[in-house]
Amino acid sequence: MNEGQYLLGQSGRSSKAVHKGKLIKWCKITFCILICVGLTVFRESSTFLSTSRRESYGKRASLTLYSPCFKNSSRIPSKFGCANCEHSASSVPLTWRLDGVSATADMAFLLLMHDPDAVSVTGLDFIHWFVVNMTVTDNTMKLPENASGNQNLMPKGSVEMRNSINKTGYHPPCPPNKDHVYIFLVCLVNIVSNRSDWTNIYDARDIVRMLEGSLCGSLEGVYPQETERCKVVSEWKNENTFQSKNRLFH
Repeated sequence: MNEGQYLLGQSGRSSKAVHKGKLIKWCKITFCILICVGLTVFRESSTFLSTSRRESYGKRASLTLYSPCFKNSSRIPSKFGCANCEHSASSVPLTWRLDGVSATADMAFLLLMHDPDAVSVTGLDFIHWFVVNMTVTDNTMKLPENASGNQNLMPKGSVEMRNSINKTGYHPPCPPNKDHVYIFLVCLVNIVSNRSDWTNIYDARDIVRMLEGSLCGSLEGVYPQETERCKVVSEWKNENTFQSKNRLFH
């Protein structure tokens, strides 16, 4: 009996067992590779814009976003928030212009309004407004005041998705702890064909990650802290509602 046979005997494993062990090992490695490839494909398919499309934009491509009601980094007018102590308000009017890009039929505009300052309060980058599939009908497009919820005012093809309180459409800013900075994004992306993939997103960071590399225009607006009077009114009127129990979700 040579050394190799001795060691094999010591381990109590036959040559068949060794081959079986190697087979299992390679199967595990192959499985891991397939999982990694699958995750990569899923990640790419879960983005709003393909890599090849992103790289095709020239240096002159731009998307400019602004509002006729407030300048970038300035205060959002009270009528678009909860200043009246009600969690209903007109949606913000927006205008954007696309330059240096010829949009194709499989592309559309996407709108996201979110509140990164809410992370310290709720753990979520709060989604206030999320709209997909706005058809590119012109290089300059507008969302009029109070367009949310009104298909006659929303751009053609628009689909308003759920926000972080699981309701469709615009949720007005109403920061409970301090003044918050709200970010508006309008991006040129692929048309969202399977909307069910995006119905259970409650954290804007998930959307922003999927927008990486997209052509976007941005706008920031500040909304002041909710007043003590509004807090009392809100708690009294909504004592047993989701909004009351989770009032910090603003």
